[in-house]
Amino acid sequence: MTRRHSQSPVQIVGWIIWGLETLLVIGSIGFSSITGSLFGGRGMMGGSMMGGSSMMGTHWLIGLGTVWFIWRVAMQILAIFGILRLHNHNADTWPIILIVVGVLGGWLYLIPGIWGLIYNGQQRNRNRGNGNIQERRKVN
Repeated sequence: MTRRHSQSPVQIVGWIIWGLETLLVIGSIGFSSITGSLFGGRGMMGGSMMGGSSMMGTHWLIGLGTVWFIWRVAMQILAIFGILRLHNHNADTWPIILIVVGVLGGWLYLIPGIWGLIYNGQQRNRNRGNGNIQERRKVN
């Protein structure tokens, strides 16, 4: 039986933000499919609605939406690993990755990214402080 480590407040907030971002991605896909069905599978600039050419049809919108969806799923997967490994050895790698995900995708990831940098810095300072006390005890 393995012992599960407790989550830090930073990770708990990260999971809440991950859930909100996931709902946003799923909701935007639902919204776009509903609006697409309302317009009969054609966008506002589609050939049948406003006399636009077939070049202005929905094919490029579908392609753009697919690329956006793949991008957001990749960001969500990267965010999962970032939140899980936020405090690995108190390194700043995963908080920085969350900040990059926040800049490139969901801006809410900036919160756990920056907070993770601060939290890990405080943990390092505590560990250094305890090490100095132990070294002083050895000298005396």
